[in-house]
Amino acid sequence: MSHAFRRAATERIHRIGNEVEPSSGSALSSAPPVPSSQRLASSFVVAKLRWIDQIRLDGRLTPTSVMVGLAIAQHVNSKSLLAWPQQATLSAEVRLSERTIREEIGKLVEFGHLARGKKGKGNLNCYGWILWQPVRG
Repeated sequence: MSHAFRRAATERIHRIGNEVEPSSGSALSSAPPVPSSQRLASSFVVAKLRWIDQIRLDGRLTPTSVMVGLAIAQHVNSKSLLAWPQQATLSAEVRLSERTIREEIGKLVEFGHLARGKKGKGNLNCYGWILWQPVRG
């Protein structure tokens, strides 16, 4: 996976983290500051839930595509925002053939929910979320 892709994913999660912070005029602004690691973790959860809703509500995707997307979401690293599960692993988790896994991943990529790349010497498939809209608190 290219450094540019990883950098863009990291910038996206930091932007999301900033958008879910309370405004300076809110009642929560008097609370003690939240450590950046906790902000990053909570913004990751917000982004993950937002992406799950995004694929769940896309009428072009079949329930099988959504199920494969959910399985991939379970493997996404909270810091890099990337996942690189083997297709055999996804196949076992959702009880579908590897061929079906490849087809459903193709749909998620085709409809703009997932970016696919290669990582490492073994050319492992690497996946990254594509959020259509920023997350707002």
